[in-house]
Amino acid sequence: MQIRNRQKRVVRLSCSIHGKGTFMKIRASVIGGIIWNETKGMTPVPTQKLFDDLYVVQDLFANVFLIKDGEDYVAIDAGISAANIKSELASLHVDARNVKAVLVTHSDIDHVNGIAAFADSEVYLPEAEVPMLNNFRITMSECEMSDAAETYKDFEQSGELNLFAGLEYWPDDDIEFAEGENGGRISFLKNRLDRSYKTVGDGETLKIGNISIETILIDGHTKGLTAYLINKKYLFVGDGVSLVDGQLRPFNSFLNLNEALHRKSIEKIKNLKGFKYLFTQHYGFTDDAQMSLAG
Repeated sequence: MQIRNRQKRVVRLSCSIHGKGTFMKIRASVIGGIIWNETKGMTPVPTQKLFDDLYVVQDLFANVFLIKDGEDYVAIDAGISAANIKSELASLHVDARNVKAVLVTHSDIDHVNGIAAFADSEVYLPEAEVPMLNNFRITMSECEMSDAAETYKDFEQSGELNLFAGLEYWPDDDIEFAEGENGGRISFLKNRLDRSYKTVGDGETLKIGNISIETILIDGHTKGLTAYLINKKYLFVGDGVSLVDGQLRPFNSFLNLNEALHRKSIEKIKNLKGFKYLFTQHYGFTDDAQMSLAG
C-alpha cells in the first residue's frame, strides 16, 4: 500500500456533537496508535530455519513462511515491508527470485504490503477475498475516533512502533466519513493488492512443484480468509486464531470483520484432521496441533 502525504480536509472529532458538522484533520499517528494497540501483544516467530523444508521471516509483528522445494520456495503471505523481507531473506541465504508462488491468506495490509519482495512470484488470492479489495477495513464511530485521537495525540510520528511513520495526515483516498442516525462513522485503511493474481476457491487442491496444497475457507476475520494445508503436515491459518499458552484462542476482536463467523471458523479449524503443525501469522505456532485444537 503506497501512502502519500496529502492535504487533508477538515474533520470534526468531537463526540459531544452528532449528525451534522465539520471534521478536523486526522493525524496518521492516531491511526498508527490504533494499529499499535492491536499489535503490541502479538508474538511472531523470529526469522530462522524451522525445519529442513520450512523457513520463517519476521517482518515487524507479522510472519512470512517459506516452504522449500528443492531450490524453490512457496511463501505464505507477503508481510508488511518488502525491504524488511528482503533483508531477512538474505540473512537466511534465500534468494527471493526462487520464491515461485505466494499464497495469500487474506488481503489485510500486513499480509500483502510486502508483495514487491516477490516480484517473480505467482500470487494466489482466495476467491472469497476479492470483495475485500478496495474496500475499507476498519470502521469506527466518531466518538471512538475522538477517544483514539486523545489517547494517541502524543504517539510517535516516526519510528518502528508507528506503521505509518513519516506521514502527517491520513490520505483523502483512504478514509471516508458518513453521517448516520447515531452520529458519524469513520472508515479507513482500504485493502489493496497491487499485483495480478490467480484466485483459489474453498476446498481446492493445488500442486506447485512437489508441494501439495489444500485450501480451507475460515471466514470471519475477513470475508475470504483461507487456511492452507501443506503436504498434509503444516496448517497455516493466517489470522484465523491466536495461540495463547499453546491453546487456540480467538483473534483480536477489533480486527475481525464478523465475530460470529470468526468463532464458527475456529470450530471448523478444531475439527480438521491430518496435520501436526499449526502456524499463525502473528501468534507463533504449535508442534502439537491436536492438543491445541482440544483446548
